[in-house]
Amino acid sequence: MVDDTGVQPLKTLHEATEAIHRRISFEVMSASRARIPMPAEKDLINAAASLQSMLEGLNSGMPHNWQTERLLYRDMIRVAAAGVPLAWVPPADVIRWLLAAGNESSRLKVIEDCSSDILASCHAALKAASGDQISTKRELLEECVFMAEQGMWPGVQALAVNASYSLVHQIFIRDPEWLTAGNAYDFTNVVSDGCHTEFDASISDCFRKAALFLPFARVLDNSGAHRTASMGLNWHSTVIEVNPTQYSKCNALIALMLAVSVLREIHNCGY
Repeated sequence: MVDDTGVQPLKTLHEATEAIHRRISFEVMSASRARIPMPAEKDLINAAASLQSMLEGLNSGMPHNWQTERLLYRDMIRVAAAGVPLAWVPPADVIRWLLAAGNESSRLKVIEDCSSDILASCHAALKAASGDQISTKRELLEECVFMAEQGMWPGVQALAVNASYSLVHQIFIRDPEWLTAGNAYDFTNVVSDGCHTEFDASISDCFRKAALFLPFARVLDNSGAHRTASMGLNWHSTVIEVNPTQYSKCNALIALMLAVSVLREIHNCGY
């Protein structure tokens, strides 16, 4: 499948999702701090734009907060790459406001203004998740929601950001093939008019996981520029440096959404 510009969006989406997996898995699992390059954000955005109509037809493979909502997937990639979780939480109306926000400060204001809706969606997502492998962390995140309702934002942020890291670690323990390119779906034999169930499931799975893990690339970035920035959640500044500028209502909500989105994905995929 090639679009009007000569881009192969399916191949781009597949390669980008795989690159995101490898980058995050090395950040979480590897003792080596070798830098794993991220896919070019522009290429992934263009691929999402080209696949918009196809992705809209794959509702059953998408998170509940995306289904039937006709969200602009290219803009969702842009916002997710900026460190804002969009998979499973928050609700679709909040996503639309985030997509409409013109810059990072505007997005953070949306998150702060919509805190009640975000907490309600987190509560619903946690309620929908079950399984022995996530029960303890689900209870901790339910406690985070309660703490957030009481305005205990530093505690929410500290607990949720560690829970999200632990949950991602759990995924990569169960799926070590994400550390390599060896077990990926092969798009090379797919033709534009040859879609079938396995192919459809793979496309929706690919895009969902790209959007799910993109925020972690920003949050786990340990480079000086991101680590010292006061805006946006950063794992190193929150957990290692305990930087006072990191602790805020917005960053606590981002940390909670990150953790809830991964826990809900674990439930969805049966890890």
